[in-house]
Order: sequence, then C-alpha cells, then structure tokens
Amino acid sequence: MIPLDHPAGTATPHDLTLLPALLLQAPAPPPPLTGRISLGTPVVRPLTGAQAAGGDGDWGAFLESEADRYDYLLLSLVCSFRPSADGAPFTDAGIGIRLEAPASRPTGSPSPGPSRRRGGPSPSPPPAR
Repeated sequence: MIPLDHPAGTATPHDLTLLPALLLQAPAPPPPLTGRISLGTPVVRPLTGAQAAGGDGDWGAFLESEADRYDYLLLSLVCSFRPSADGAPFTDAGIGIRLEAPASRPTGSPSPGPSRRRGGPSPSPPPAR
C-alpha cells in the first residue's frame, strides 16, 4: 500500500450544498442539503512504475519499461457523509469522478515533466459535425 502524505493545507474539507432535482409532478422540491457532505481537496502525486505496481514484480517490470511513454499518478480524495441533526443517516449515496487527460502528444515524444503540467486540463475539442 502506498502511504498518503498530504501537503500542508490540503486536508481541509469543503462543505457542499446539494440542490434538489426538480421533478415534474412533484408537490415541491425539498430544501437544499447543507452541512452533511464535505469534499477534501484532491491531491495528485506522481508514482514510479514500481510504486504503481504495488509489489507485483511482473507488473512492475512492465510499468517501468513503459515509464518513458506514460505517467503514473495517484489521486487521493476524501468525501464525508454526515448524518442529519436528528441522527438519520444517508440511505443511498454515490460519487462519480470524471478524469480527463490533456490532448495526446505525438508518438515517441517525451513525457512532459510535472512542472509543465500545472495548468490543469486542456479544453475539450469541439464536437464533430
């Protein structure tokens, strides 16, 4: 297992307010849900091929052989669900995460270093017509 060491200030949770979905034929939407869900700041850490393999020797050798073509990253994220004031827990919850990569680079070009990746995701290409 890879130990998670969070840089100072990254473990601060951010409270979320969820707005109810408006449904046809519903009498009235419930009020926004506040104070029950928080999301920690995502932390991304580069990994070596050996770290990404997690001790599997054959897999580690393959990942190391591909390290000049691919980046291995560990994303850690914390989401907390708290019961309501009356103690009622959540009965159902789900989280979806969409990961995007910058535009692909030409085959054989070197992987950009971490210092050049700080700009965030590239904009999505326009839809095909």
